[in-house]
Amino acid sequence: MNPHTGKCFKSAFDSWKFLVGKNKHPILVHANVSVDGLFGAHAWVEYEGLALDYTQNEDAVHVPIEDYIEAMKPQQIIRYDVDEVTLNFMLDGNIHWADWLIFES
Repeated sequence: MNPHTGKCFKSAFDSWKFLVGKNKHPILVHANVSVDGLFGAHAWVEYEGLALDYTQNEDAVHVPIEDYIEAMKPQQIIRYDVDEVTLNFMLDGNIHWADWLIFES
């Protein structure tokens, strides 16, 4: 499997698009997180004080951002607003833009 096609990036981007389609202003977040002691790239959406992550288990995670950050302990967090996501996607056609994201441990 191509490491750049993790379901968190597609899931976060789809969630972001859904909210934008409803005239909302979500933030798309990319970061490196530790899973079983190994760092890897991860993506989620932040909206109205909640972290939205549909890849952590069968049920969507909708928790306060502070609790999510505490639990996931992400590093090198970058948050993209609607304009930044739109521009990056138009320029690159891709949903992973930060060159420091770790796709292989």
